Parts: sequence; C-alpha cells; structure tokens
Amino acid sequence: PNRIREDEMSEASGAIQAPLSKGKIVAYSLPSIPMAAVGLPLLVHIPPFYVSQTGLSLELVGFLFMIARFWDVFTDPVLGILSDRFETRWGRRRHWMVASVPLLMISVYMLFWPPVGVTGLYMAFWLFALYAGWTLLTISHSSWGAELTGDYHERNKVQGTREIAGVAGVIIVLVLPIFIDFFVEENIEAKRIQIMGLFMMVFLPIAIWFAVTRVGERPTPRPSHITFRTAMEALVKNKPLRIILAADILLGISFGMHSGTFLFLCVHVLHLGNMSGIFLLCYVGSGIAFIPIVLRISLRWDKHKTASNLMLLGAASVVPILLLPPGNVPLAMICFTIFGITSSSSSFIFRSMVADVADQDAVETGQQRTGLFYSV
Repeated sequence: PNRIREDEMSEASGAIQAPLSKGKIVAYSLPSIPMAAVGLPLLVHIPPFYVSQTGLSLELVGFLFMIARFWDVFTDPVLGILSDRFETRWGRRRHWMVASVPLLMISVYMLFWPPVGVTGLYMAFWLFALYAGWTLLTISHSSWGAELTGDYHERNKVQGTREIAGVAGVIIVLVLPIFIDFFVEENIEAKRIQIMGLFMMVFLPIAIWFAVTRVGERPTPRPSHITFRTAMEALVKNKPLRIILAADILLGISFGMHSGTFLFLCVHVLHLGNMSGIFLLCYVGSGIAFIPIVLRISLRWDKHKTASNLMLLGAASVVPILLLPPGNVPLAMICFTIFGITSSSSSFIFRSMVADVADQDAVETGQQRTGLFYSV
C-alpha cells in the first residue's frame, strides 16, 4: 500500500505530538526481550525436545503445534476486539499485558519442565494456554506501540527498536545454553530448555512492570460497539490491509518452515552437529545488525518499497542454503549470515505499515480499531 497522506494520519492521531524520547521507546520495547526468549525455544527447541525426551512421536508433536496455531486464527480477532473496547484508568492496552503475565509464567513452567510420562493431552492443554497468554500480550503490546505515535517515520523507530529488543532476547536464549554445556554433564537437553524458560519467567514481569509504569498511552477515540461479523466485513473491504496480510501470510509460512526445520536441517542434513546453535546465532545476529541500516533506507524509500526489496533479497539468499554441501562449516556460516540479514527487518516494517493502515481506517470510519487490525 502506498504511503498514506501525512495530513490524514495527523487527523487520525488527533493532534501533532512531540517526538517520543529514546528512553520511552526503549522502555516500551523491553517486554519484547522475554517474549522472544520464549518464542524461539517454542518454535525451534521444544518440538525436538518433546520428541527425543518424552517419547511423543514427531507426527503427534507437529500435529499439536499445528492445531494450537490454527486455534489462534479464531481467538486472535476476539482478543483484538476486547483489547480495543475495554478501557481502564491505565488506558486500553497496558492492563491486558499485566493480565497475561501469570498465564504465561504458569504455561512456560508446565511446558519447559514436563513431568515424567507426559501425554499428548498434557502438551496440548498447556500449548493452548501459553498461546492464549502470548496472543493477549503480543496484540496489546503491538497495538500500544502503534498508538504511541502518529508520525509515519517515528513508527519505524518504535517498531525497529522493538524488533532489536526481540532479537536481543533471541541472542540471550541462544547464549544461555552454552553455560549449561560447561557446567552440566547429565540431562543436558532438558537443562538447556529449563534455563531458557527460567530467563523468561524472571525477566517478563520485570520488563512489563518497567514498561507500563514508565510509558503512558496516547488518548485515542474509543470505538463504538460492533459485532464480530461487522468487524470482519470491515477488514475484508480494506484493500491496503488485504495486501499487507497477503504478504505477511507468505512471510509467516516461510518463517514457520525454516524455524521448525532449522535444527533438523543442521543436524541431519548438513551434519553440522553441535554447531547448529552457532549458526542460529549468526542468523539472528545479522538480522539485528541490519535493522539500523533498514531504518535509514526506509527514510529515503517508502515502507512498501523497502519491504518489497528486502523480501526479494531474502528469497534469493535461501537458494545457496539449499545447495550447501554437508559438513562445510565456513560456507554454511556465510550463507546463514546472509540469509539472516532480512530476517528481522521485514517483519517490523509490516507492523509499522499496519499502524498506518489503521489510521486510514480511522479517517474513513471514525473508529480507532488498532487492536483488531493487529490481531488479524
């Protein structure tokens, strides 16, 4: 979608506001660290762990993850509508983030410390609970960030800083297991998973407390009551949103495929063994290093042009990975580093664009439905 006229965006925002301080942007972004710290193990480490350590079959684990994610298709819009509608003295977003903390902490504990004789039903229940808390937190946090500023370019800074914090969380959970390898000799795989979960459980309440107490919410028009069907019809009719969603779906499929198969590819196909963690670190590290460059590029190009070119670069960089010879560590490191360059940048640009589209919707309908937009 082309850039929305800035006068319309200012109208949707209500007023011209002073630029956000760096301190507020950083404080807002802090919860992304523990969010990513649980997100990466959940996608990359938990499935192989449950297959190798609990006796559950690979088919069952994959099926349960698929069902849990498809369930989000129905729960996300509902939680997005609730996030838009219910307001407290804290505003529209922050109380939902606080409410998600106990649910997430309990779910992480139950999944990352499974009992002996764990069943598929046990895994399914706590996966559903974790993703419910995850949805509540991510929708509220994303919508809050979109509403912090109405400036076209400042939104890139907010979403870019949030993405940097998320990648920092990923790097932390990649480094933590290294200490386990040095100091633990038995049941190493389980201890790796547990230290990742422990970091999230300790840091999540601290980060959310810091964010909700240091960063306020910008007043936005409260939407009138609409039915679920009316909300879905409004989204279907929004052409810019349909274009972003189509691109984001394809990006999500791509991310899900390479995340879910990463360890299997490194260990069983490329025969890189214990080096797989290093390659994952190269992948996410190059992504965070490239974000400041993308922010500069997006100031010269519009967001849609920047995102399009990043996607083309990302697609081209996949090809060498498919042709890698087994056991070639230096070449694999180069390929994964290049592939990682576009990994973080594209997603934060899409999030920034959704905020612009929500403003366009506010101009046309008179309602600020940011939570609904982000949930979809």
